[in-house]
Parts: sequence; C-alpha cells; structure tokens
Amino acid sequence: MQPNGTLGDYWTALYSSKWIILAVTLSSMAFSIWLSHYLPPVYEAKASFYVPVNAQAPGGTSGSARGPLQTILKPAPDEKEAGLVIGVLKGQDLGRRVRELFPQKDPAFFTKNVDFTASPQFFIDIYVRDSDPKFAAEVANAYMQAYRDFHTDKLRANALEAAAALQAQYNSLTDRLNKKTLDARNYQVRNQLLSEGETEGRYSAQVRDVERRLDEVSIEVQAARARLGIASKRPLPIDGEPVTEALPLGNPPREALRGLEARQAALAEQLGALRAGSGGAISKVSELQSLTADRSLLRGMLSNVENSLAEARLQSESAQALVVTVQTAQPPSQPGFPIAGLNGGVGLLLGFIAGCYNALLLEYLRLRRLAKARRQLDYSLLSEVSP
Repeated sequence: MQPNGTLGDYWTALYSSKWIILAVTLSSMAFSIWLSHYLPPVYEAKASFYVPVNAQAPGGTSGSARGPLQTILKPAPDEKEAGLVIGVLKGQDLGRRVRELFPQKDPAFFTKNVDFTASPQFFIDIYVRDSDPKFAAEVANAYMQAYRDFHTDKLRANALEAAAALQAQYNSLTDRLNKKTLDARNYQVRNQLLSEGETEGRYSAQVRDVERRLDEVSIEVQAARARLGIASKRPLPIDGEPVTEALPLGNPPREALRGLEARQAALAEQLGALRAGSGGAISKVSELQSLTADRSLLRGMLSNVENSLAEARLQSESAQALVVTVQTAQPPSQPGFPIAGLNGGVGLLLGFIAGCYNALLLEYLRLRRLAKARRQLDYSLLSEVSP
C-alpha cells in the first residue's frame, strides 16, 4: 500500500484477498485445535487456607480461659498480612520441606509450576500444575501442611526455650527458698524461738500467769495484814525493789506474813524481768517474721514459676499452629491447559490478523511491481523518442 492510500484503498486490498484471509484464519484455528489435542494435558490443582487473627486459645494449667472458646475465625483483612504468609510459603526452608516429600521431581518444577496468590476474600490460594492431576493435588496440600508444620515447629521451639529459662529460674528460686528456710530454722534454734505466734503467745501466757499469781499473793498479804492490824497500804516499789516494813520476830502469823511478802517480792521481780525481756523477744520475733515473710514471697514466686513452667512444657508437647483450611486440593477432572476451544479462538483471532497483514503485504508488493513496470515503460519510451 502507498503511504497516501485512503481507507477505501485498504478495504479494497483486503476484500480482493478475502479468500487468502479466510484460508489463513481457518488454517491458524485448525492448527491451534490440532495442537491442543496433540500437546500433553496439564492439570491445575488449587488449595486455599487462611490464618485466623481472632483465635483465642484457652488457658493451660492455670485453669483460666483467655477468651470464648466458640467464635467465628476470620482472616486478616489486610494485604500485608497475606503478603507475609506468601513470603513464608516462598521461603527456602518451607520449600525444602515440600521438595523432600517429592524427591522424584526436579527442584525447578516447584519454581515454575507452583504459584501463590491472595484472593479478594484474603485467602491464600496455592496453584500447582502438572500432567498428573493426583500429583498436583498432593503438592498443593503438602504446601498447606508444610506451612502448618513450619509454624508448629516454631511454636514448639519457643515453648522449649521458655521452658529452659523457667527451669533455670525454678532451680534458682528453689535454692533460695531452701536457704531461707534453713536460715529461719537456725535462727529459731539459736534464739530458742518457736513460730512467731507461738513465741508471742508463750511470753503473753507467762506474763499473765505471773500477774495472776502476784494478784493472789497480794490478796493474801492484805488479808494477813488486816488480821494483824497492820496498814494494808504498802509503799510503792523503788526501781523494782519493794519497800518492806520491819516486823518483830518469833510470832508465827508475822512469820507467815513475812514469807508472803517475800513471795510477793519475788513474783514482782519475775514480772519485771519478763516485761524487760519482752522487748528483746519482740525484736527477735520481728526478725523471724521478716525471714518468714521472705520465705513466703519466695514460695509465691516459686508457685508462679512452677505454673508457667508447666504451661510451657504443655505447649511444647502439644504445640499446634492454627490454620483454617478453606479448600483442600482435589485431583482436577479437566485439564487447565491446553483448552481446545480457547486455543481455537486465539488461533482464529491471530489467523485473521495474520491474513489481513498478508493481504496488505501482497497488495503492497503488487503495487511495487506495477510501479516498477511503469518506470521501465517510461524509460523505454524516452529512449525511443530521443535521437
């Protein structure tokens, strides 16, 4: 075609070569359909899953639930979260797990024939293509299981690390508790103390007993003085030493009164000693209480660590990553490629384009030949006219 050709010229060129265009179009379509039946079929299996973001596991040995056990598990409505999952699926560690399950396949197969996409529903879709539909489904399901096992191993490893750290803390607290218990026991033996309450009760009981006996003796002294006609009011003790009156000797009632007064003085002295020693006893009991409080604190810490250690061990034994399977891959019944109808349609379109281009090319070559013949004719005429 000439550069200054009109649209009508192009149409004329195409119409004049309509049979050529038809032949090329039909030939291309027939070749595409024939090639579709000749090529080996490729089947595509699909598996879908998602990682729930609102899963709440119940408490372990602590017995307290961290959330409701019955709830609808939902995927993360975020493309970045789906991208993280796809990144793990494409990782070398997870890919190695799957390749070890299918050693008969070349590693390049998993690069060329496995795709991971995020659906509009934020599910992770795994597509695997192979000439064996059963094998394609097995590989797709293997990727989904490998993802679950990958995170399960990570959870178990974290739980084991936590258990090791908690075990070391448990051993340290146990040693500290044993040492604190031994210190408290040695302190009790060294200071002849019972427990805090028993020590205080013992001193209180002794003081009450001495006070009771002192009251009884005082009443007897007052009664004896009344019988002898001696004033019952006694001078107050000075510095713990009672003031006694001089009584004549050789009189039995007066000797009995003197004995009662001596007993009264002894009990008063004993009561003063008990009250004076109670301050030291209280300070010893306070020290014992401090040791006991430290021991109780260590016991509480040890109990908490023991519970955490039991939970960590339980998690390491029963670790399981929560992955919701949306669709398990099944062997497809129809091949994903080649599709004869689709390939025939593509061949028809490409054949029509190629036929049109061929028609325009032939028209262009025809016009070039005509132009060349016209120039040659002009040259021959000019040569005949010239002398």
